[in-house]
Amino acid sequence: MPGSARRQFGRTSADYATSMVHATGMDLRLLVSAAAPAPGALALDVGTGAGHTALALAPHVRLVLALDITPEMLAEARRLGAANGIANVRLVEGTVEVLPVRPRSCDIVTCRVAAHHFRAPDKAIAEMARALRPGGRLVLVDNYAPDRPELDEFINRLEVLRDPSHVREHTLAQWQGFMAAAGLRVEIKALDCIRLDFADWVRRSQTPPDAVQRLREMLLSASPEAVRTFGITVEPQLAFSLLRFIAVGYAA
Repeated sequence: MPGSARRQFGRTSADYATSMVHATGMDLRLLVSAAAPAPGALALDVGTGAGHTALALAPHVRLVLALDITPEMLAEARRLGAANGIANVRLVEGTVEVLPVRPRSCDIVTCRVAAHHFRAPDKAIAEMARALRPGGRLVLVDNYAPDRPELDEFINRLEVLRDPSHVREHTLAQWQGFMAAAGLRVEIKALDCIRLDFADWVRRSQTPPDAVQRLREMLLSASPEAVRTFGITVEPQLAFSLLRFIAVGYAA
């Protein structure tokens, strides 16, 4: 995953910096609220991408460590931080597998719409939990798969075809299990779906034309249940929705 993710997001970093799906949204506001930031807090944002979550947290805490595996993404985060006059975000190149922080050193750890790229999400969540001080919070926002196997297979196949660095959208029960196994007390709930315009979705990931055509065919030939679950529509343009959740893990 590190190599494929670095290649994928290195070439698409500018598009993610300007993506409204990533830069704004109710899920971002809910994440900041759920993190309960305080002026003296140290926050760690894992898989920061272009830094949207880190920059949203920054005005409310002492310092944000914004970690990502992709230098080009960190460059976009640096640019956005400077444009917004934010000086308390420290950019760190690294991986979730070995977070460059001491055990029990962070008040807040966040991860927004990145965890579906983790090849070992149980180990990643455990590493994020390791970073939390007692009473700290891990706030995770990501997409999830339905419980029904055929719908789970459909959405994950769609995502991998669009972006090969995608690993898996897990079910809500699986995400809860990863966090509980890391010793966290967990609260998890589904959020409103994220609506995606197909053309913008494949443009942002620079998906090759042949894969774009296969993706289009998958959506147009989807089962009635998939059409209902993912809100697939054709007019006025091809669009669909991803299921999204927020989970808060409290460290003992």
